[in-house]
Amino acid sequence: YVGGRCAGGGGAGGLLSGTGLSVTAGTSYAVTVGAGGPGGFSGLVTGVNGTNSLLGTLVNGSTGAVGGGGGYGHANAPTYQPTPSIGGSGGGGSNGKTGVAGTSGQGNSGGNGGPDSTPFCGGGGGGSSAAGGAATASLSGNGGAGTANPITGITGLSSIGGNGGAAGFAGANAVVNTGSGGGGGTNNGGAGSSGIVIIKWS
Repeated sequence: YVGGRCAGGGGAGGLLSGTGLSVTAGTSYAVTVGAGGPGGFSGLVTGVNGTNSLLGTLVNGSTGAVGGGGGYGHANAPTYQPTPSIGGSGGGGSNGKTGVAGTSGQGNSGGNGGPDSTPFCGGGGGGSSAAGGAATASLSGNGGAGTANPITGITGLSSIGGNGGAAGFAGANAVVNTGSGGGGGTNNGGAGSSGIVIIKWS
């Protein structure tokens, strides 16, 4: 990891759920499946958010579930940015910096980055049911857990966030469609869980 810098994990997309939505027969509703926040990487100083998930305008209007916050990387000081990116769940912090809160009612905050010194470990991205893990001096933070949902049929996986990388290693991506955050890493953070739109008719 010579010359490496830490990278925060990407946050999961926001989680919204509810019952009793009213729909009109014969009306089309556009469904948009958004993306989780991408992990940061060394040299990236601005986190990039994922995209929002939408079910027409039936859930939270035209905003829907907010895309995951991008993890921050770390360019050579003093050009690095102080915070990761706000999203449904927040992105993880770079070395010496804190994670950021998610969107209220949709997700949790990213984990704090490790010390601002070699080997530079990044915080994990936030998940829908838990905040991202904070990094230590030798281990990047794990991504925050997602939320179990029996409709998906993958309840056994729905709480798994991406693993944070050991010193000098990249973080792991979150398991898709689980609402979990990506792991922090050195040089590269893992991406947050991608979006999913689930509709159950009764």
